[in-house]
Amino acid sequence: MRDVYNSYDEASDSYGEAMGFDHVSGDFRRDARNRVRVLRGPQMVAEQLVRTLLTPCEDRYDEDFHRASGTDPFRPEYGLDRSKLLGTSEALAKEAIIEAIGPDADSRVARLAPGDIELDRTAGNRDDVEVHITVYLADGTPVEFATQLRGRMTRDGFQSGRERSTERLGGAQL
Repeated sequence: MRDVYNSYDEASDSYGEAMGFDHVSGDFRRDARNRVRVLRGPQMVAEQLVRTLLTPCEDRYDEDFHRASGTDPFRPEYGLDRSKLLGTSEALAKEAIIEAIGPDADSRVARLAPGDIELDRTAGNRDDVEVHITVYLADGTPVEFATQLRGRMTRDGFQSGRERSTERLGGAQL
């Protein structure tokens, strides 16, 4: 078994590293020795893009204050405005995803077009959507990942349901 902790070449990777996180269990991903799994390179970028999609950012551009109003106090523009995703047309949903993780939002992403996004909605339920995305990173690497957003709109706004995600890099599940 290859030791990923000692085989990392920082000089050849401009993306860095981060800890893996399981969005379903709410815990860090761990290896066979129960160490927190460290993600590197394009795999790490995919993990962070999924995290962006799972972070709600309602009323992304607040007309009263002319600023973003997301849930991250250090980057209030961070996240996905789910009011533009759930219960809307496919074109508006794809536009919201591109706004959240496309080249204008993340400099590591070189290309994300509407044709790179596939929405799979449960029949008759426009508030649940599984999103399959292929982004092309700045170095040309294609990264595929999927995340499922479940929820419902209420009088007071979005209530989150259970969410899950998977990432793929070069055809192999991460």
